[in-house]
Amino acid sequence: MTTLRRASCVALVAAATALGCYSPNIAAGGFRCGDGDAGVCPDNFQCAADHRCYRGPVDAAVDKAMVCTSMTLSPVQGCSGGATGGGCSPACQTGCDCGWCAVVGGASKCVTGTAGLKDAGEVCDPTNATAALICKAGLYCQPECGDTTGRCYRYCPSNMDSTVCGTGSTCNVTLRELGGGIPTAGFLLCSLTSSCTVVPQDKCPLGFSCYAGGLTQNECDCPGTVSTGDSCSATPQCSPGNLCIGPKMGTTCHQACNESNGNADCPAGMTCNSSGTLYGYCM
Repeated sequence: MTTLRRASCVALVAAATALGCYSPNIAAGGFRCGDGDAGVCPDNFQCAADHRCYRGPVDAAVDKAMVCTSMTLSPVQGCSGGATGGGCSPACQTGCDCGWCAVVGGASKCVTGTAGLKDAGEVCDPTNATAALICKAGLYCQPECGDTTGRCYRYCPSNMDSTVCGTGSTCNVTLRELGGGIPTAGFLLCSLTSSCTVVPQDKCPLGFSCYAGGLTQNECDCPGTVSTGDSCSATPQCSPGNLCIGPKMGTTCHQACNESNGNADCPAGMTCNSSGTLYGYCM
């Protein structure tokens, strides 16, 4: 072959390649498409419901309904009211053909994959990029304690129906996003219940302290920093083991005590007084 002929052949091949005439031998179903990070199909191929590329038109036998490989929650029985902000209900777990409904970026959306193992009340990391997958499906990692830590809370309906919350829990906690600011409207969470004790401090997850929450129940909360004897406006502001007690506009942190122990929990010379909660205060 002469040098001129070889040059002409090279030029023709280059031109054909530039014009898109060259087509590799692609096996049917050899490329993934339209699923997460998968790419798009090559020219003259179509993405079928099985997330594989086939030379079009796609055969009806191939274009079958996609099988959900993600875990999917069943709708919550007796749940009504749903939630605003998206196309599915994280409280009732309706609206998702595949996966489960969660709140991501202030709106509800269907999440696929495998959910976490942390149950309601367990500590979670709200700063994790995959926070929506840390708690069990149907739960939310609520930022607390300055967003440095959080706990898993169960979603409940926007109509404040506590049916899905369980014994002792109430649908009254507003969902908040990382960074604080205005709470996310339209989404509610079930309150957490606890059998923790104030004196001694016990049965709260790591990073939380027990505070007197009323006549019948205590609650775990982020540790307060106001010392005994200093002014306060609410008990959780006080350092662990204290109650915020006193007349209006004059409340201070007082050391908590068990009334059943007499004055044994108080410093020498102080008396354990009734506070109207499960614990008294030393004065």
